Amino acid sequence: MSRATLFGFFAIVLGSLLCYGYWTLSVKQGIFSWSIIEPKTAYPDEWNTVNYIWVPTPNEKKNLQKIIEKRFENRRKVLEKFCLKFKSAGESAVPPSQLISTKDKKLTVCYIQKAASTSWNRLVWRLRHNVETIPTGVGGIRSDNLRDISQLNFREKQRLVETSLSVITVRHPFARLISGWNNKLNREFIRTHGNTLLRSMPELVQHFMTEAESPTHALTFERFLAFVINQSTNRTRVQWIRQLDSHFRPMLDICCPCDFMYKYVVKVETAPDDVWYVLDQIDVAMTTFISQTNVTSITWKGNQHMNDAAVLKEFAAHTKDVEHEISSSIRNYFKNVPPEHAHKLIKLYQSDFQAFGYSFDVKGLRAGGIT
Repeated sequence: MSRATLFGFFAIVLGSLLCYGYWTLSVKQGIFSWSIIEPKTAYPDEWNTVNYIWVPTPNEKKNLQKIIEKRFENRRKVLEKFCLKFKSAGESAVPPSQLISTKDKKLTVCYIQKAASTSWNRLVWRLRHNVETIPTGVGGIRSDNLRDISQLNFREKQRLVETSLSVITVRHPFARLISGWNNKLNREFIRTHGNTLLRSMPELVQHFMTEAESPTHALTFERFLAFVINQSTNRTRVQWIRQLDSHFRPMLDICCPCDFMYKYVVKVETAPDDVWYVLDQIDVAMTTFISQTNVTSITWKGNQHMNDAAVLKEFAAHTKDVEHEISSSIRNYFKNVPPEHAHKLIKLYQSDFQAFGYSFDVKGLRAGGIT
């Protein structure tokens, strides 16, 4: 297995966060890696990657596992607290429509668009078919993964989530909006694949701007957010959600975590750490979670051993760095968004903010709950 292949996954999952470089700690079984992800071009999802790796001792690995376990425990507590209020308010649930599982039902994933959904679909497909090579297009992979689960009723899906290692992957709501706009409203994407988006959001085309007004995207980020807000006017919440493309629908309404209690809440912002821990529970190597299609270069800085104290200190520093860098990136996109629009968006996506522990300070433009 080549070094580029080993770390291809990290560039894709973390590269999909925002079009800004930042540091992260990645984990592949016995290898831990700090990576800096930098955009190669203005077009989303093309990245250069620099990796700095070392091989940990068993104690180092054990200590990091404890940190990640605590992280998952805290996220579950936040979700359970939210769900108590959610259910007491009489909210009704529908079964998640994007539930996929391996054939042995050891791993079940509810995937969410713009939250590593392609990587999860490729992983499940590989495990279902026990192959290394996967088809180029993701559409057929998704259809194949969904085929078995789509036949299950509400209770059968609940039982599947309860009895398998079940995962939901989430992302800061505003980072997800940024990523969705950056990718799906990019002029090149609209030119080649826009029909799919416009079938679900036909009114969007009326708001398209000229290239002189918005050179890279069909409409500016600020105008797109105004459209999302306006679509909620004179509509019930259910009506508003139904007319949104799945890339912009609230995560809570896609995976229904209050009725389907997933064992692990993975965050895209800490995906390498989280996913490594999850896959280790079912003896699946990170190499099966790889998609290196867009990896352009890998530079190696060498190997270094660190003692336990140094590892824990660096991990704590890394966590702060991730939150700071991603918050800075979100701030950069929202600095020209009217405060009243930011407040309205927080209200529209309030369930996602509360259920998964995210936050956004409109006055200070600070995003929280990243890790």
